[in-house]
Parts: sequence; structure tokens; C-alpha cells
Amino acid sequence: MSDYDDSFLKSLVSYQEQLNSADAVERTKIGEDCSLPLEALQKLAENQQCLDFIDKIRRMVAYQSPHEVTELLPTTIGKFQVLSQLGMGGFGIVFHAKDPDNNRSVAIKIPRPEILMSEDHVRRFRNEARTAAQLDHPNIVQVFDSGAEGVVPYIVMPYVTGGNLAIWRDQQRKIAPREAAEIVMHLARGMAHAHSRGILHRDIKPSNVLLEPVGEMKNGSFLKFIPKLTDFGLAKQENSEEDLTRSGLTPGTSSYMSPEQVLGSSKDVTAKSDIFSLSIILYELLSGTHPFRSHSESETLNNLNLTELIPSRQYRLSVPRDLQAICLKGLEKKPEQRYRSADELADDLERFLDGRTVLARPANLLKKTLKWGKRHPLLAMASTILSVSLCLLICVTFYYNNKLQILLVQSERGRVTVEKQSFAIRQRSCMTDTRLAQSAWSQGNTKQALRLLKRHFPGKGEKDVRSFAWWHLWKEFNDTTRILGEHADQITSVAPHPSGHLVASSCRDGVIKIWDLESLDKVSSLRGHESGSINCVVFSPSGDSLVSVGDDSAICFWDTLDWSLRKQIHLDGGKINRASFSADGDLLAVAGVDSVIHIRAASTGEPLQTLDGHQKEISDLTFHPTERILASTSKDGTIRVWDFRAGEKPKQFVIQVPRPENWCRSLAFSPVGDRLAGGSIMNDTFVWSTADGDMGELIDAEKQYPNARSLCWPAANRLYKADITGSVTEFQIADRALRKTKKILLDEEIFVGRTSTRHSQAINSLHKVPHSSFFVSGSEDRTIRLWKVLQSLELVPADLRDQEPFKTASHREFNRMYWTPSKLFIMTHEGVRNDIGWDSEDSFLHVFSKIEEPVQHRLTMPSGQDIAVSPSGGKLIQAYHEGRLTLMNTHTRKQDWERSLPPFLHPDYIHGVPVINNLETHFILAWGSDLYFGDLRTGEMEEPLKNEYFTPSVIFVNEESGPLNAISGDDRGNVHLWNLEGGGIKKRLWTSLGSSINSLSLSPSRQRLAIGLSNGSAVVFLYPEMEKIAEFSHEDVVTKMEFCNQDRILVSSSVRTHFWDLENESELLCFPEPVSLHWENTHEELFTRCSGPFAVSPDRDRVAVILQGEMRLIDLSPPSEQAR
Repeated sequence: MSDYDDSFLKSLVSYQEQLNSADAVERTKIGEDCSLPLEALQKLAENQQCLDFIDKIRRMVAYQSPHEVTELLPTTIGKFQVLSQLGMGGFGIVFHAKDPDNNRSVAIKIPRPEILMSEDHVRRFRNEARTAAQLDHPNIVQVFDSGAEGVVPYIVMPYVTGGNLAIWRDQQRKIAPREAAEIVMHLARGMAHAHSRGILHRDIKPSNVLLEPVGEMKNGSFLKFIPKLTDFGLAKQENSEEDLTRSGLTPGTSSYMSPEQVLGSSKDVTAKSDIFSLSIILYELLSGTHPFRSHSESETLNNLNLTELIPSRQYRLSVPRDLQAICLKGLEKKPEQRYRSADELADDLERFLDGRTVLARPANLLKKTLKWGKRHPLLAMASTILSVSLCLLICVTFYYNNKLQILLVQSERGRVTVEKQSFAIRQRSCMTDTRLAQSAWSQGNTKQALRLLKRHFPGKGEKDVRSFAWWHLWKEFNDTTRILGEHADQITSVAPHPSGHLVASSCRDGVIKIWDLESLDKVSSLRGHESGSINCVVFSPSGDSLVSVGDDSAICFWDTLDWSLRKQIHLDGGKINRASFSADGDLLAVAGVDSVIHIRAASTGEPLQTLDGHQKEISDLTFHPTERILASTSKDGTIRVWDFRAGEKPKQFVIQVPRPENWCRSLAFSPVGDRLAGGSIMNDTFVWSTADGDMGELIDAEKQYPNARSLCWPAANRLYKADITGSVTEFQIADRALRKTKKILLDEEIFVGRTSTRHSQAINSLHKVPHSSFFVSGSEDRTIRLWKVLQSLELVPADLRDQEPFKTASHREFNRMYWTPSKLFIMTHEGVRNDIGWDSEDSFLHVFSKIEEPVQHRLTMPSGQDIAVSPSGGKLIQAYHEGRLTLMNTHTRKQDWERSLPPFLHPDYIHGVPVINNLETHFILAWGSDLYFGDLRTGEMEEPLKNEYFTPSVIFVNEESGPLNAISGDDRGNVHLWNLEGGGIKKRLWTSLGSSINSLSLSPSRQRLAIGLSNGSAVVFLYPEMEKIAEFSHEDVVTKMEFCNQDRILVSSSVRTHFWDLENESELLCFPEPVSLHWENTHEELFTRCSGPFAVSPDRDRVAVILQGEMRLIDLSPPSEQAR
């Protein structure tokens, strides 16, 4: 700079400092202290006018109160009234003013005084006005007007009240990525507009972005303002390292310049340079830091050109990857790798905001590696050598590992093959042993059956081979009987605790044992009697005491808390047979060989009185379940009832057994105490009334071999007699009489299980366990057993049970079963007795809403018909032998329609039964040699389909898709396929199976067809290929077949029901031969016949079968691992 220029600038600066001095009163004239040419002095005078003008405006702004201003300072710039100073930068000063013509607020920008010293800067200032005036875009600050106040040019712009982006950025704690994207998108749109006019900004930075507030946000917008670009003049003079621009340096702000801008070549500065600056702003907003700025300008420029940019996600993980990719693409150091235009940048940001795929993509691994290698060549070379060595090592390792893997695969294949073979052998062994166990069980060899079953418990790590048949037998054993424990000698008595959790047992060896019914473990062993057998144990009603009596004539009182002997009393009369507590727990009665009953206080054992009357040994005594009434029986042939309710001396009633030598060994009151049962030594069971007014009246007597050892009456309509053979007889009490009886042997109808699970010797004591469905028994075979009661199938509704003809039914035959999702249907044939003889059989349909509950209702149907129930259970079609077809609604029990078959086609009987399709739209009926196909809703039938021979069976196929077809089988062994919707076109699937086809069944997948023949064979084919895959033989005619799943099928013959496994072609289970029961008394004859009906549940998880008059449920799936 020349001395002239230096003196000129010093004069201006000195004068401006005088203006800035608040206490300056008189100012020296500019230029008085320097010698300058006249031309320069004139120019200084002009600048002095400018400084005076600016000083006036500043003073007007500084002193706005009228009390502090003694004279008015100039208040206008041009026609605009100055209101306040908005700011001062390195290039100019901005004022807030008012436009009087348009009555609006405006911003006026004038250059700093020192800027006026440079004609270039003055031109650039005026150029800014001209340039901005060419642009009209929502994101660019518009120029309203321009002019000059003397020598001071000015630019008039809109007054934007929101401040600038730099201030807003510093005020935000954290900027949302979508906000940042939207701000830069708007700025890019404005910059694209300027570029389209050939204008480059070259000084884009946050302080050059003004924010115009908006009243309401637009739809989809996150911003409460509109960002606008301003300052298109590049006229700032840099006076600091960061934000100032000084004349003589590269235009722009160094921290926001592009690499090509820094190089100073104006020809390399393009629109992509502005894109770089916009991307720096985006990076700052996303990461909260500048990408290149350092402690000094030189370091900033060095970072700009050489340093690899740190991705914004390393500062904030919340930055989306797509937005980071957009930012990094705009900050590429090479212009050709950036966006081609500002519009392209704005479009990509808009795609991000709309959730669409962006054009920018993060640099792939190869690109990043190449960049890193260029910056660090030595490390790159070392890494390459290491990588190649590692690859070679991996290849060698892979080669030998592959060889080893082949050997391992071969070894594994061999192991799997051995395991499969072993599993198949174990599976076949389990199936064989299961069949042998069933046979052994049915023959009474319990130990052998259990030994065979236990062989197949899986070991540790072994796969379980037990099939549902194994689990069924195991469940039968566990549900049927559990050996609670054993004694060293014959068991004389058992007694359940009132809580149902404990059982006490006594033995001839003088030991009492206490058992826990939940854990099945022994709790304690009690020894207190001096010698001989303990004949009876009994718990007090409160459960706090246990009393035992025995041959040593002692009464022992045991405390149930610690099982200690609390008291022992000896009688003089000899051995004591029985003891019993009164229902209120106050009295204890004991009796034995001396024929005297001793009444004692239950709590203390103190004697209260003795009861004389019996002439011989007393064998049993028992208290009334609710009253102070005691019944006793003696070998003298009498039963005496002692009523203590009248007073201290009881009233005595004597009941004489019909024959004294047939004396009763055991007694039992009914649950309400209105009846008394006695079991005699000559096989009779008597029932007497104990009600007031008819005390001792003999209600009924039933002779049933063998004689009773113990009676148990747990329910009003059921009485159980345990006898000397180890079996039990159940009496079903109806109308106060033993009208129905059946021998159950603890294994058939009432107790679940097999004959082999009963006691092998006499049962001396039988009791119902309170609060459970179990019985407990003690036997001379030295075992104590728990028995689970199976509820009988109640086929008659409770409100009809005492009405004719149900109570006089003489025999019943179970005919068919249907199991639908909502109901279970069982069809029976029953005979009815009248005054002159027997009527013909009628048919009854028993409808159960739930299989575990009693029958819901019972429909009476004349004999001589067959039925079919729809899959949903809502429709019932009945085919009468005389030629009538009816459809009934099972919900309303009303008839929907009735149709007749042509008279000339009436045969004597129907060969086959009606069938309803799964969609419940059609039915088909085999009628002689013809097939009738009809609409289930209306009953309308097509012309009959003719066949050459009688057709006993027919089923539907292909119901859900394709044409509706049916398969039929005739009495010559021919199988035909009928197209029911195509005019009944017939196709012969198989010819001459050698016997009449009585049953057909399709698997659930409709890929297997089973055919049951009258010669006892069941043949299974692949369908529709009709390739035979299995054949099974049975004892008699096959009456019904049904698939349980793809590989299991149930086949019922007239003798047995068999469960077959098709995969192994083996029998899994066989249900025993039906039993017919007869009694000699013709007038009370009961005949029960079961021909093996069954039904598979809709979910195919269970099977319901009728066995000996009782319905049984069999689970087809093994239990869960937890249940095992």
C-alpha cells in the first residue's frame, strides 16, 4: 500500500473513531493532520459526509427517548424512515425502516464507510442489488428497491423478523434430521433458481440465510419458518479468520468454501461449489459440528482439501443412513462426484422426506478401502500382504476341512442309519411287547404285563418309541388301580381320613400303617397292641383321632398330629371286631365276641353304657350318617338298630334275617340314612328301610354269589359289595329296589381296568375316599389298592328315568355312534316289557351336548330304520325300511321334509345307510342295487343310479373341489366311482374282492381308501391309483371302519374292535369281545349286548367306544413331555 493510501485510510479511521466516541463534542476536520492532494481531500470530504450521515442515523437509533434528545437527528434514507439498526457486518450495515408509500416494514442495507473507498466494492454492492433484483423465488430474499443517499448506495429488501440460520442453529439443543433435510431442500430450490439465471452465490453460509416465520405449518412440513438466501454481492471484507471477507482475498468464507474455491481459480467455481456449501450447512445441522473447521484458517483449508470426512452418524446415531449418504455426496472433494445440480440435491432430499429410495448411496467397502489406501500407502501395502497370506491360509484350511467334512458326513450318515435301524427295532419291539402286555393283562398276569411295558421306558438321550397303544395300557393300569402299599400279613381294615388325604390300614400282624394319598408314600407305622390281629381302624369325624381295636381286647386312641398313642383301654370281654364313631363325634361304639356293644365317650374313652341284646358274636356295627342311630349285626341272625335320640337309654329295633343261619357279616347305611344294607354269608344282599314309621321293612333282596365281606354305599343309587373272591358287585338302586345289578370285578364297568388288576384274595374292607372319585380297599392278599371310578353312561334323561317304558327296558343293543363338533349321537335298539309280554324292539337316539356330561335328550324312533347325522350335527336323515326318507333338525327336533321312494323299488331291507356330504348340501342312499342322490335342503332326488348287484355301502369323495363323486361297493366285491354331477357316469375301480363290501372309508387326506369285507378282511388302497398297500384279517364280518389319521385306522367287526398301524402293518390295540349278561330271574332279565360301535372325534385326537354297556374315551396322542 502507498503512503498516499495509508494516509487516506488513517484519516477515515481517525474520523470514524471520533464519531464512535460518546463524549466527543468537537471533531477535527478530516484531513487536517495530513498533507494530501486536493483531489484526495475532496474525496475525503465526501466520505466525511457519509460518516456524518451514518453517525446521525446511529445517534437517532441510540437516543430514541424524547427526554434525552435535544435536537432531532436525520431519520430517513431516501424516502424510507429509519426505525432501528438491525446489524453491522464486515461489508455493510442493515437498518429497519418503514416504506411510507406501501406502509410496510423494510430492511435497508448500506455499505460500511471503508467499503466506499474501493470502487470495486461499490460496484459489487450495486451489482448485488442488480443481481438480487433478477431473482424471484420463495427461498431468496427479494430486492424491493435500490438507490443512493448522497454518495452512499442502499438496497431495500423485505424485513425478515426470524433472524438468520446461524442464530437459530445455536439456539437449538438438537435438530431433527427431517428438519435439517427440509431446510437445505428449500435452500437448494432457491439456489437452483439462481443457477438457472446464471448466478453463483459463492458465499453460502448460515448467517446468509434469513428465516421468515409462518403462521401455520404446511401439510407434511416440519418447519415454522421459510429459509431465504440473501447477500449475493460477495462484498464482505474479511477482518477475522472465520466469518469476515476482506478485499484482495478469494471471495467467500473459507470455512464454507469448496476445494476449487480455495484454489482461487474463478473458472473452476461452478454451481457445484454452491452445492458443496449447502452440504456443509446440512452436515452442521445433522452432526452439530463443522466438518472441516479447525483452530486456524490454514488448518481449516488443509482439512478441506486433504482430510477424510467423518460421517455424521458417528456424532449422532439418529441420523438416517440415506440422509447421511446425501450429505456425503454433496461434500465430495471432486466436483464431478457431487450432485449435477442444486435441483438434483433438492429432489434427493425430497425423496428422503417422502420415504422413497434416494439416488445417493453410501460408499461401498471397496471405494472406502481405495480412498484409505491412497492416504496411507505403507499401511495399505502391509495390509495387502497380510490379507493375501490370510487368504492362502484360509484356502489351505478350507481344503483340508472339506476333506474332513466329507469324512464326518459319511460318519454321520452311518450313525444316522444305525440309529434309524435301532429305532425301528426298538419300535417294533415296543409294539410286540405292547400286544403281549395286553394279552397278559387280559389273562390276569399283571406282573408280566407291567414288566413288558416297563421295558420301554426311554433311557437318557434315547428317542421315545412308545406309541399311543402303550400309553393307553399304561394309563389304564394307573387309572384302574394303584397299589398303595403292602403289609406282612392279611389286611383286616382300611379307613380313609375325613380330609381325603390319608388312609390308615390294619393287619393281622398287629401293625397299623398310615399312607399319604397324594404322594402314595407311607407316613408312619404304629405299634401299640400287645398281641394278635388288629381288626378295625376308624378315624373320628373331626380327623384328630384314630381308634384301633383288636384281638387283645384293647382300644387304642392315636393322635393324628404326631401319631402318638394317646390312650389305651382294655375290655374284659375278649377280642373286639369293630368300632364306629357317631356322626357328631361324641360317641364311640365297639363290639366283638362277647355280644355286648360298649358305648364310650369319643374324646376320653370313658364308658357311658353297654347295649345287650345280641346272643352271639357281633360281626359289624355302624352309625347312621347324620343321626345318633347305631346298627349292629350278629351271628345270631339279627340286626339291631339302636336309637339314642330319645334319651340316654336307646330305643331298640330288631330286624330278623329271613333265615337265621344266613346271618349278615357287614352293614352299610345309605348316604341319607333312610335305608340299611346287609350282606349275608349265603350270598344275599338285603335292603331294609330305617325311616320312621317303617323301620325294618324289607325293601328288596338280591342273591349274588359270592358272599360279602364289606359293603360301601357312597351314592343314593349305587351300592358296592366286596366279596371273598376279590371282586366287587355294583347294585344300581332304582325306585328303592335293586332293580339293576351287574358284576364288575373292579375292572369292567364301574372300575376302569382289567381283571388282572383286582385283588387276588378276599377284600376285607372297602371305602370311598372323601372328596375324590377313588375307592380304597384292603385284602387278604396283603395289598392296599386305590381304585378310580368310571362314571356310567346315562342313556336316559333324569326326568324320564322313572317313567315307562325306560324303567322296564329289558335289553339294549348299541348300534351306531356319530361324533360331531357340537354333539355325540348314540343309537340303540331296546326292548320294552308290557303286561302281556314283550313288544318289538324300538330304536332310540341319545344326544349328548358334551361327551363328559349326561345325555341331553333322547329321541324315540320306530324300529326298522337307519340314520345318518350331518358333519355339523344339525341334521339327521332317517331311512325307513318301508321306503320313507325324512330329515330332522336336531336342534328343534322337528321334521324338515319327508320323501318316498318309488313303490316298485321297495326292498325288504336297505343295503347300506344314508350318507351326507361334508358341505351338507347333498345326500346319497344305497337302496338295494340302486343309488339315490338328492338335495339335502329340499329332499328332491335325481333318477336312481343303476348297479348290477346289491350295494351295501357308499361314501362321498372330492367334496371341496372338483365334481361331486361317490364310491360304492357291492356284494360281489366290486368298487365303482360315480360322477354325481355328470349324469352318474360309472367307473370301475376294482373288480371281485371275493366277498361283499360292507364298509368304505377314506383317509382325511383322501389319499387312502379302506374296504371292509364280509369275510373279515380289511383292504387298504392308495387312492385314486387303487394300489393295494395293506390287508388285515379279522374274526368276523367287518361292520365299520374309520381312519384316525393317514396311517392309523379303526376296524370294527361283529366280535372285536381293532386299531391298525398301516405303516408297520401291525395291530396296535384290540378291544375285548363284547359280553352279554343274563340273570336267571326271567321277570327281571337284563340283556346287554355291545357289537363294537365307535366314533372318532372331529379333531381325531380321541375315540369313543362302547364296551360292556359303558362309554370309554381313548386318547390317540401320547401325553406331553411334562405329563410323562
